[in-house]
Amino acid sequence: MKRVALWIVVAGLFVPGVVWAQASSGGRTLSMAEEDPLSVATGIGFTASPDTFLMGFEVDYRLAQGFSVGGTLQLGLDDDHTIVSPTGHLRYTFDLSGGGSDVARVRPFIQGGLGFTFIDLDNTPPGVDDDETGFMLNFGFGTELVLTDAISVGSKMLFNFMPDDVLNENFYYSWEIATVRYRF
Repeated sequence: MKRVALWIVVAGLFVPGVVWAQASSGGRTLSMAEEDPLSVATGIGFTASPDTFLMGFEVDYRLAQGFSVGGTLQLGLDDDHTIVSPTGHLRYTFDLSGGGSDVARVRPFIQGGLGFTFIDLDNTPPGVDDDETGFMLNFGFGTELVLTDAISVGSKMLFNFMPDDVLNENFYYSWEIATVRYRF
């Protein structure tokens, strides 16, 4: 698991530099208003407390300039834990188009969501209740770099709170180190 995490960090540090060099080599970037409103995204990273390998999946629909709604699924896998957290979210993306063409490619955002989380403990003795589901609230932030009219790469962090403990957990942090978004 530590080797996987190390490779994710190395890729997370290397890939954005290569992508930035390719993206800033020319071409016109669409403004946020010109982009297609529907998008899907996926990402990889990790969660902390409990620690798991994270895969994220998202569908997002732009409502108005900067505002979008959608659904997110966080899937955390480890030898000891499995976390499945579907949520609905509201996101605001900041428009930096006034700062020049290179800065216009950068899209920072904040988001908040609510949904459920399911945690399953994988190494429990027989007869012990080893899974539980509970309500979840989350908020977070991230940034994306627009590569083409349809593709962006980025990174996203979420802080996930469970008001009622789920298997003695009331919080976990998730970081999708590398994300890819496709707009259509």
